[in-house]
Amino acid sequence: MRLTVQIKEYEMDQAILDLRLQVNVLPKQTWERMGRPTLQWSRIQLQMANQQKILLIGRLQGIIVDIKGVSALVDFEVI
Repeated sequence: MRLTVQIKEYEMDQAILDLRLQVNVLPKQTWERMGRPTLQWSRIQLQMANQQKILLIGRLQGIIVDIKGVSALVDFEVI
């Protein structure tokens, strides 16, 4: 599902939502465009379907996300 999403003051067109995921992932480039907000340490380890590990940069915590007028408080793993 592709939607326009607002994360804090940053609006993203064509965001891809996968509602089956157990974590929310934010690409490093998007985090940089957001002005590099402070990240927290994350103990989560992510793996691809082929078992390749993904290195996390950190966790972006307590971010208000608005999707078509519905707001939620979300944490993101920045990769």
